[in-house]
Amino acid sequence: MTMLSSLQFLGLADCHLPKVDPAALQVNFSTSLEFLDLSGNNLGSVIPNWLLNLSSITHLDLSSSFAGGAVSFPTEIINNNKQLAFLGLRHNSMRGELPKNLSNLCHLVALKLGRNDLTRDISAALGNPFSCLQNTLRYLDLEENKISGRLGDEIGYFKNLEYIGLSDNKLTGIPESIGQLSNLEFIDLSKNSIVGPIPESLFQLSSLKQLDLKVNKLTGRIPENIGQLSNLEYIDLWGNSIEGPIPESLPQLSSLKCLDLGHNKLTGRIPKSIGLLSNLVELDLSNNLLERVVTELHLANLTSLTHLDISSNELAVKINPKVVAPFQLYTIRMSNCKVGPQFPTWLRAQRNIGYLDLSNASISGIIPDWFYNISFNIELLDLSSNELSGEISLCNMKCWKRLRQLQAINLGNNQFSGLVPTFLCSMKDMSFLGLHGNAFSGSIPKCLSTMTYLNVLDLSRNKLAGRIPSWIGRMVQLRVLNLQFNSFYGEIPMSICKLGYLRVLNLAHNNLSGSIPLCFDNLTTMSDPKYLPETSMSSSLGVEVQMKSITQVYTSAIQYLFSIDLSNNILNGDIPPELTRLCNLENLNLSQNDLWGRIPPEIANLKKLESLDLSINQLSGPIPRSLSELNFLSYLNLSFNQLSGPIPSSAQLSTFTNESYLGNDALCGPPLSKNCSGNHGQSNDIHKQHGDVSEGKDESYALWLYAGIAPGFATGFLGVCCSLYFKHSWRRSFFLWSDKIISQLLVMVEIKLPKVTRKRKMNPIR
Repeated sequence: MTMLSSLQFLGLADCHLPKVDPAALQVNFSTSLEFLDLSGNNLGSVIPNWLLNLSSITHLDLSSSFAGGAVSFPTEIINNNKQLAFLGLRHNSMRGELPKNLSNLCHLVALKLGRNDLTRDISAALGNPFSCLQNTLRYLDLEENKISGRLGDEIGYFKNLEYIGLSDNKLTGIPESIGQLSNLEFIDLSKNSIVGPIPESLFQLSSLKQLDLKVNKLTGRIPENIGQLSNLEYIDLWGNSIEGPIPESLPQLSSLKCLDLGHNKLTGRIPKSIGLLSNLVELDLSNNLLERVVTELHLANLTSLTHLDISSNELAVKINPKVVAPFQLYTIRMSNCKVGPQFPTWLRAQRNIGYLDLSNASISGIIPDWFYNISFNIELLDLSSNELSGEISLCNMKCWKRLRQLQAINLGNNQFSGLVPTFLCSMKDMSFLGLHGNAFSGSIPKCLSTMTYLNVLDLSRNKLAGRIPSWIGRMVQLRVLNLQFNSFYGEIPMSICKLGYLRVLNLAHNNLSGSIPLCFDNLTTMSDPKYLPETSMSSSLGVEVQMKSITQVYTSAIQYLFSIDLSNNILNGDIPPELTRLCNLENLNLSQNDLWGRIPPEIANLKKLESLDLSINQLSGPIPRSLSELNFLSYLNLSFNQLSGPIPSSAQLSTFTNESYLGNDALCGPPLSKNCSGNHGQSNDIHKQHGDVSEGKDESYALWLYAGIAPGFATGFLGVCCSLYFKHSWRRSFFLWSDKIISQLLVMVEIKLPKVTRKRKMNPIR
């Protein structure tokens, strides 16, 4: 192919081309080639020289081809190929400043440099160096770089711009001059640091089809003239601080397909005219301050709607049960709104539900039978934090077995009772099972061991009993296991150590006994210092974790959390050193057990620990000085143990109050009011970093002391016996003396015993 000297067009995109030594390849089409697309290959980290000297090239796409290492921007391409109309270098890990000589490309129509590591102030990038481009450039893609500064007025000179992609940079502002780009159809400035109100001139862009300003710091109101954007199909303002009401002019956007105003500070009511947007597919008004009532009039003509999210507002949903909704929804999110008290009967006509979140929606009673007829496609079901009751198993098993697509179910914090339903085990693909905060009784059904894809199992705060089954170790994909506040007894099964992916283990508030398993260091995710968070672990369903004596609900942040809570049990024995090898651990709670021995100095290995609670145990000895090496520790409770000696003085430990150390009578020093006296005043020297070496010295001294006492006693005793044996006069005197002492003791007993007997008869014990 390299021998084709007249080659003009070469397209080899996504061909899995191998890496080639740049110096080994020589081409004969460097003067003839006009179109070259090598995108989506893996050509190494060095751009070969022949690619820099294609004198006739007008279209050059090398996107995603040199991402193997950090590549400097190839300025030679611009100097040698001034006739370029299309330049694509996306996703190549290119670093350095955006080159100034882009002004030489006076024919450039499309510039695609997104997903690199390029820097420069945006005003300098779009100023004079780009003046040659003002009449030609239509497509500008610089997303996911490190472009900074405020978008200046010079953007208004690019009259032909149709596409602006500057998302995920460090931009701080939008100028009013952006309203001069009459041909602009697409603008994405999301995930920057843009402050201030949305420029009203932005809504003069009559050709605009897509506007994405999500995750910025925008304030103020949505301008009322937004209704002038008759061609607008997509608007995303999610994750800002926009205030005020939803504009009444929104229904004029007849082409609108996606409206995302979630996670702002919008107030007032949802205008009923929003129901006129017949082309609307996605509507997200979640996490605002909207109030009043949503009725069937708000949904009257939304015939294309598939995704509806009005969660976390002050809204009440009152839809006439006789009204048949004009849409078929896939996503329904109405959590933290007042939907109840009855289960919403308007859902009865929905047949495509894949995601249903009605958590904390004031719904009570039982789940109606008709619900199972509409749920055969459902993948995620969240009915938590309501007042639903009854036995789930009262429904015919076939009802639930229809939910074979179900991957996550959260029925927590309701009033369900009875046994844990075994038909849940038929849902083999389930990754999240939350039945916490109910009144389920009995034992954990063995069939759960067949749910091998389960990531989260939360059965906490029920009335479950029995032993924690050993087969729990078969659930090898578990990341979160929460069994707290039940009545489990017996030892913690060793099979838990087979759960290599486990990151949150909560067995608190049970009746577990025995020692802490020595195999905890087999929890490889917790002990791997090179572990990276799993994006697949991110969950929209909450997991309750108590940390720093505060219970919090973790959703997407659960992928970053490592926690073990074994508190409020009857565990005994030492704190095993294996526990201190879990280097990723952030929360460790062993409080209110019967643990004894010393706090292991190896606890300093838990460098990421933020919360440590060892209170109300029988721990003894000094507080290891190595504890002061835990730089992230912000909660410490060692109270009500038998710890002794001075509290180690360090900048880290000095941040805790006396409440962290109360109930240890032999502890002294700040922040306690008890001063260390005598040798205790100098016993800070006793503590040795990395393991309290003095403890080993004390134990060694005691061993030698006892080793000396035993033979000394034996030698003395044998010496006396030998003397009595060989010396007749000594032996006779010793036994005469012994007889005399014994006779005197017997006489005293005979005299005192009758007196004591009479006294007890006169004063009987009551």
